[in-house]
Amino acid sequence: MTTKTTLIAMLISLALCFAFASCGEKEGGQSGNDATAAIPEDDDEFIKDEVGDKDDPVDPVPSDSAFLRPGPTDDQRWILPNGRFLSPVGQSVGLDRFPMSMMYNSEHDYLYVAFGKKGSNMVVINALTMEIVAEVELPGHFGGMKLNSDESILWVGCGVADEVREFFIEDGMPVFNRSIPAAGYPTDIEISGDEQTMYVSMAFGKKVSAINIATGAELLVMNSGTYTYNIAVSEGADRLIATNWGTWAVSVFRHSDGVLLADIEVGKNPEGVVLGSDGTLAYVACSDTDDIYEIDLIDLEVKRSFSLYPDQDTTGLGAFATQLELSDDGDKLYVAASGFNSIDVIDIESGQVEGRIPTSWYPTAVKIKNDRMIVTNANGLTLGNAQTRANTDGSVEFIEMPDEQTLAQYTEMVLENNIRTSAFYDDSLDYDSPIPSTRGVRSQQIKHIVFILKENKTFDQVMSDMPGAESDPGLLVFGEQYTPNLHALAREFAYSDNYYSESHDSDLGHSWATGVMANDYVEKLYRADGWMLMTGVEPAAVPASKTVFHKMVESGVSFRVYGEVVGTLADMELFAPHVDFNFGFYTHTISDRIRAQECIREFEAGIFPDLIFICLPNDHTDGTSSGSPTMEYFVGDNDAGMGMIVDWIMKSEYWPETAIFVTQDDPQSGTDHIDPHRTPLTVISPYAKRGHISHVHHSMASLWLTFELILGMPPLTNYDRFTAPLYDFFDSEQNLDADFNAIPSNFPYEINPSGLVFQDYCDSENWDVPDQVERIGEVTWAYMRPGEPYPHQYALEPDARESEEEEAEEGANFRKTMRAYIEYGRDHDLFDPAWDVSRKKIKDGWRGITHSGD
Repeated sequence: MTTKTTLIAMLISLALCFAFASCGEKEGGQSGNDATAAIPEDDDEFIKDEVGDKDDPVDPVPSDSAFLRPGPTDDQRWILPNGRFLSPVGQSVGLDRFPMSMMYNSEHDYLYVAFGKKGSNMVVINALTMEIVAEVELPGHFGGMKLNSDESILWVGCGVADEVREFFIEDGMPVFNRSIPAAGYPTDIEISGDEQTMYVSMAFGKKVSAINIATGAELLVMNSGTYTYNIAVSEGADRLIATNWGTWAVSVFRHSDGVLLADIEVGKNPEGVVLGSDGTLAYVACSDTDDIYEIDLIDLEVKRSFSLYPDQDTTGLGAFATQLELSDDGDKLYVAASGFNSIDVIDIESGQVEGRIPTSWYPTAVKIKNDRMIVTNANGLTLGNAQTRANTDGSVEFIEMPDEQTLAQYTEMVLENNIRTSAFYDDSLDYDSPIPSTRGVRSQQIKHIVFILKENKTFDQVMSDMPGAESDPGLLVFGEQYTPNLHALAREFAYSDNYYSESHDSDLGHSWATGVMANDYVEKLYRADGWMLMTGVEPAAVPASKTVFHKMVESGVSFRVYGEVVGTLADMELFAPHVDFNFGFYTHTISDRIRAQECIREFEAGIFPDLIFICLPNDHTDGTSSGSPTMEYFVGDNDAGMGMIVDWIMKSEYWPETAIFVTQDDPQSGTDHIDPHRTPLTVISPYAKRGHISHVHHSMASLWLTFELILGMPPLTNYDRFTAPLYDFFDSEQNLDADFNAIPSNFPYEINPSGLVFQDYCDSENWDVPDQVERIGEVTWAYMRPGEPYPHQYALEPDARESEEEEAEEGANFRKTMRAYIEYGRDHDLFDPAWDVSRKKIKDGWRGITHSGD
């Protein structure tokens, strides 16, 4: 067994500050959070000792805290949709979503905060009263904010507008003066010591421009790497360092003449950078590899690197070291660990994490002023329940600097917060379950996993007509009339009324489904104005820990993918043997019943590997778009296709050793009275409990932990490393007594007539790319529940819509990528000639497809 150490002992030794990989029992705890962290790993390997070392098998019994739902708790903490605790220790000011930059005006004690969301703006906060005193419009901020030395001028980068806005400060208030051209999508700003020159990093330009402040003329250009992001200037050393987001490198220039001196290899997706106290060293935060690099700007080399968990070899695990602040004495680094919901304190001399300070949800920047830590949080504390407003607004948080004892207490809080769901079961026990309680030991009962991923639905939207579940039938939209197969299978087997998507839309949802995280690049670009996100295809968006598909190849797990983007085009040689190119990729012009027929064709040919990943997207719908099938048809087609797949498997030789998991990638189109991230999850298996509703809190990370345990795989990120398996869905005894026959759709193929609600809006939107229609929830509600007010308080509020030009560009990029996938299949003869006749049906689109699936 892995040696366990109590939390108290870890605190005494301060080992807990960097022991996320080997955390053990904790005593006491709050809100029932009193069990040990489940499935810990050794530092060097994930395989634990044999199961025989444990006690005799027992039935898994979840702790009381496992049944809690997102929102506030009795002990003044919060539960996130992913099950983690939040316990912010500062005083917060509620803001718009995703603040990315801030500057402090010491003369007036005003804080300027700018947002990275679509339709950006900037607010002025009185730091003494913690009140918002003004708001200023900005055209597409994505980073870059700087005050001059006497705090009389403020410069703010406006990426989408290709400019830097200059504001005069009058009585602390920014007054717009002029725009300085900065073509290339500005992301950061630095000013020379004489305040005559502005240095601006340009992500799209892949450069840093030196600009004459007085004239706005570009003086010289320093060409850098992909997505030049943050910069720091050392005038004494004649150096400028630029982080190259999307790569594993930083660039160091001689800023006096712009000569590139070196590209230096660091961790993946370098972001924030600060200079050491003498200007000869720079510290770089690498968000994908969760480490800090110390760069010697004179010798042009890495001196040291500091991991946020140095006892753990695995990289890219989701702490997301994004931005840095140096203490006034130059002895400590404060790291915004966005994925840990903390500010991590690093002692520079030792390179060790001294402690962690809990924040609100997803900290993005940190500053130290007047013995207070100021933190911007992307998602704040509005967690999506009816009491706190169903959105993901941000916040700025003011935290008193902790002493040593308080920091130790804070560190314990952060640890408890992040391993909360792994405490649902006692990992010292061997559970009598088809899900192994030991990593690296495959399930003896379940040999095949079928993962069916659908689109954009909440629990209340689809399942609130199921008796016994925690639900609000007043929010029902696509109940049993539209989804009879899902309802029949949920009644027969096991489903959850306490399962949540970590994501807000498909960009994030498919990242979680294939990478068990959405890295900081994806999190930020999801909200970016004028920057197209290509999830799973662009290298910057693929985590350093890679994807579940990479992990399966490495682990010797056989798999087949139907419709999911498996990686960059450079990955295709590796993954092509595992992809069914006949199935196609994301489009609503193929019936999900035709997709089901293609899956069944391969199953009948003996293709039934360890894990089958199937995307069935048509329940997304095209809204009320002219010429598209109706919502009723789309949802019915999707449900019927899923039913056909399950029907075939249950009647096959594979059924006795199979578990089928059906869920959604995200909840964007629906509403839910518990939390708008809540979405359906159904488990169908001879080992699934019968007629069971699981009330245990789970998320996509829980699904992948369950898959990993069944298939003997190691974890991919800290999210599936520290969560709970789906023990509550399963029995140890096999039950083959089930008779399911797929139910035909109730809705024939019909086209939307003209004059429908929201039709002009839908006709102007981009339906070719998943979840680009920000108001899809309103559209769906208005069409399906005519005349009833849309319950905004139970929905994820959208960011401001993209421009038509941006939507057209994103659609073109997405289609280009899908064409590249198809062309790869054709070039390598990966289409099966036996499917030619059925492929004609695909080319013909919807013609000839009836409500019976013929």
